[in-house]
Amino acid sequence: MPLILFIIMITLLFIIEKKLRRYFLILSAVVLTIYFLLFNYIQEVEDYSRHFLLMTNQIVFFIFNDFLFGENLKFANTYIKEFYSGYAAWQENIVFGGGVDSFYSNCVKTLRYCASHPHNYYLEILSELGIIGFFLILVVFSKVIQIIIRNNEFVTMSFEKNLTTPFILLFIIEIFPLKTSGSFFTTGNSTYIFFILAALVGLSRNTIRLNKLNK
Repeated sequence: MPLILFIIMITLLFIIEKKLRRYFLILSAVVLTIYFLLFNYIQEVEDYSRHFLLMTNQIVFFIFNDFLFGENLKFANTYIKEFYSGYAAWQENIVFGGGVDSFYSNCVKTLRYCASHPHNYYLEILSELGIIGFFLILVVFSKVIQIIIRNNEFVTMSFEKNLTTPFILLFIIEIFPLKTSGSFFTTGNSTYIFFILAALVGLSRNTIRLNKLNK
């Protein structure tokens, strides 16, 4: 997952920053060449790559077969077990959830082994705040994304002047749906997320104000 998030972040950086786009193909070619060399000559790189593909395939098959078709496939995959525990806890109270920090008590009602949280923001919010709380969180996230998209000058300034790019990338990476994460409510993760939100909103408003003054 860190590798996937890193690739997404680098790709978004080249999309946002016009001055860097000319180097995207060159960098991609260099990175792929280095990776294939490491894959062919270092056994550990090959082993990790094959393990990554195996875990990914299991997750995809689990989602399509268990959630969509109800075949109840079983895998020795920690991520599947943790994500499924979040889904199982959510089913105890779909609309309002079980309350903050209620995940474990709801999870053990249906599953034998449960962690302290499902290691995914969205599943944790669903299990503890239900659809209502999940919708409110999405409204906040969507509003920030709307500000970023609507204010074109805010995200296409030159690299030297654009202070918002790091915060945009960090925000998108942090709320990536399939990302494994710490607890949203019982760790400092939510503080980190809302700090990024505050910085994005503040910088965007400042940019809009400056643009109006320049006009």
